[in-house]
Formats: sequence, C-alpha cells, structure tokens
Amino acid sequence: MAADRIPRAGIAEMIDRCGRLLAGDEDDARLAMDRLEYDLHVDCIGHARNVELPRALKISNCMLYAGKHIQAAVGREGDPVPSMVREHRDILVALAVGAIEDAASALVHHLEMSRGRSEIRLRKFLESNPCYEVDYVSA
Repeated sequence: MAADRIPRAGIAEMIDRCGRLLAGDEDDARLAMDRLEYDLHVDCIGHARNVELPRALKISNCMLYAGKHIQAAVGREGDPVPSMVREHRDILVALAVGAIEDAASALVHHLEMSRGRSEIRLRKFLESNPCYEVDYVSA
C-alpha cells in the first residue's frame, strides 16, 4: 500500500495546491490541474510497494493527455473548477490524517466519477468527430 509511505509534508503541499485551485488563486489553472493529476496519479502511486503499478500508470499516461484534448474540444460545463479537484482533495485529506479506508473509498468514488465524466466527454466528442475504419487496424 502506498498510503503509509507517502511523505506527510508532500501530502500537505498537495492539499494546499487543491485549496488554491478551489479558491481561484492560481494564475494558470490548467497548469495547476496538470500538477494535481501528477500529484495523485503519479507521485502518490509512486510510493506503492508494487513497482508494477507506477510503471503501468506511466505507460497509460497518454490517456490523461488524450482526455485533456477531448475535454478541450468539447468544453466543460458547470463549475469552473472541475469536481476532480475536490475529489483529489478528499483523498489527500483522508491520507493526511491516516484514514486509509476513507482515502480508499474516496479514491474509488473519484475513479467511478472520472470514468462517467470521460464517457460523457467521449460521447460528445464522437458526435462532432466521427470515426472511420482504418483497414490495417480494424481488419
């Protein structure tokens, strides 16, 4: 488990970054959100005892970039600060106080919500950007 190996000072900095974004105190919100993604999805997971987990996330990191471009293409509705910032903060706050089960539950919630948001964005993207078959891929 990575939770008990993440430096507490690092978690406090991550929580502070979430707070600044939620308060609108960041000059470059996109850069700040990229950093939050790195905080949780790379830095925290990098402390896992299972070395394959961080490696797998690095390999699949291109999906974060693809998702960012899809989100930029379809836009984001509603709250100017994405709910993922609150979700990341909830996970980090639980980690900071050693509430590992609460952090795990918050992480599951974040992953489920993120999947749902991604599905909606992908559906919207495909509505305006139809796919076509590529013979060497679909054969």
